[in-house]
Amino acid sequence: MRPWLILVALMAEGQPFERRVLYRSGGDILRGAALSGPTEIVVWGERVRSVSLPNGRVAVLSGSAGPGFGEGGCLIDADRDGDQDVVLHELPAAGRPLGRMVWLERPENKLRLVDTDADFRDCRPATLHGQSGVLLIHRQAQVRFYSPPARGEARWPYRDIYSIYTPSLQGGLSIEDVDADGYPDVLCGNYWIRSPARRDHPWRLFAINNWWEESDSAMLRMARAGDLLMAQRNMALARLAWFEKPPDPTGFWRERRVPADVRFPRALAAARFTGDRPTIVAGENKGPGSRLLLIEPDGSTRTLGESAGFLDAWTLDADRDGKLDIITVGVESIDWWRSR
Repeated sequence: MRPWLILVALMAEGQPFERRVLYRSGGDILRGAALSGPTEIVVWGERVRSVSLPNGRVAVLSGSAGPGFGEGGCLIDADRDGDQDVVLHELPAAGRPLGRMVWLERPENKLRLVDTDADFRDCRPATLHGQSGVLLIHRQAQVRFYSPPARGEARWPYRDIYSIYTPSLQGGLSIEDVDADGYPDVLCGNYWIRSPARRDHPWRLFAINNWWEESDSAMLRMARAGDLLMAQRNMALARLAWFEKPPDPTGFWRERRVPADVRFPRALAAARFTGDRPTIVAGENKGPGSRLLLIEPDGSTRTLGESAGFLDAWTLDADRDGKLDIITVGVESIDWWRSR
């Protein structure tokens, strides 16, 4: 075993996973992460790092000239050279309300400007009407699409997809063809936004649910395992529910509430570990004592482990043994929950 791969045995009887710490941050608080295929995680906080799966090999990609990088970020081959570049939210300098949107050009690992006055948490690569780029929620209300410019140009051009005005901020972002018309639509917080057939035509907004009572009610995390799973990431008494798309997806979707006690669930995933019904993986981000929960289809819940806070979770076969594992990123570590 490599010296940086720390094994933490889960001793509880019947525990289906063992915990292996792939990386410890060493005081650099992590704020965001993205999965690059089955063999690499890119994480960021004060610095940007690459962590290989499953051996835990770490490479520092870049630091920040300012206070570091915020939660928002995603991977895209911006310069079309075959390497996954990293789009990031650089936190604002002292005295400024907004930060910058930057991208880390790999493999040279040069930090370049996308746009000034940026504030986003959700960020996804997307191809809209034949154009590749990055979709994000600016200031938790404005769905915006950036596309990389020709080489040599500085800022990336963007177009606004939709501005959402409700009592709640909007969080959670996904791209899928909801109405099966051949054009990818956008899921954002409470809503899905229908793509037009032509780029110059307007997008249309439809509500999935009515979770908009408080300012953070629609700050969501999303996962897919057949139906759509949503969790209120910023709520101490968080709602967690499956949403089934109706024949007419422009109306409210059918909600099936999951009766689980989960607080501030920022990490969310779902997979069919056994049987035909999905199991939910939910990681809390409420400081020390945050739990990683496994919620079974029958509603039973077990705690896999605890940390100072979980940021993201994915299910994949990390060691290629034919069984699904869980990879989590927390504020202080990256953990591999290896299926027994």
